[in-house]
Amino acid sequence: MRIEFFPDGALDCPAILFYGGPSAGAEALIGTFRSLAEGPETEVGLHQVADLFAVGNVQVFATNGSGRTGIQQLSPFVFRWRKDKEGWLEAAELAEPVARSDPGEGSSFQYLQRYGRVNVIFSTDRAW
Repeated sequence: MRIEFFPDGALDCPAILFYGGPSAGAEALIGTFRSLAEGPETEVGLHQVADLFAVGNVQVFATNGSGRTGIQQLSPFVFRWRKDKEGWLEAAELAEPVARSDPGEGSSFQYLQRYGRVNVIFSTDRAW
């Protein structure tokens, strides 16, 4: 699975795209979302998750702390993605059908974060 940043993105909004499911990387990413939903307040580098490979210099730090949720762009290719525990559980639940979709049925995608400054998309392919 890969992670890539698209400055021109989707719906006239920059986008972070996780793509390449079904794969071990997709399952590891969903597992990380579930860990964030169940664990103590922490920050995880999603670009460092097993079997997930960053395209370019993109880095996404996921935080399960309280406070303002959404994506914060720290530099051109570095982001902090904050959700509460329920938000991370929802992200896992939204990503699972895409991660388990049949590759023979074509591309499948799901927005995991929308209506902010940066969208986050989970996809089977480098498309949405």
